[in-house]
Amino acid sequence: MMQSAQLPPTLNGKGREPGEKGVVLNETYEIVIRGTLSPAVLGAFPGFDVKKVEKGFTHLVGTVPDQARLHGLLDTVASLNIELVSVNPQSPETAHADHEPSTRREDT
Repeated sequence: MMQSAQLPPTLNGKGREPGEKGVVLNETYEIVIRGTLSPAVLGAFPGFDVKKVEKGFTHLVGTVPDQARLHGLLDTVASLNIELVSVNPQSPETAHADHEPSTRREDT
């Protein structure tokens, strides 16, 4: 009997058990690129916001519903000739800790 191939861990860094589907569902990612993006180019990344721009790198953060969307984003980066530095899955705590609106106040 032929055995099915085991799926490698997915890009979400959680590592799946053998037999589980390797599909990203609504994961938050940080995409780091070299340089800064104009508002027109930022429009090519709907659902992503600029988290920070420092030391010549732009950090975009957004939710990716599935692997097809993640690959589409990476294709967009390549087609716009943008230098990709890294793609980093974000834990819910990390994604929200650095992405809070600046008008929010802590109760003391």
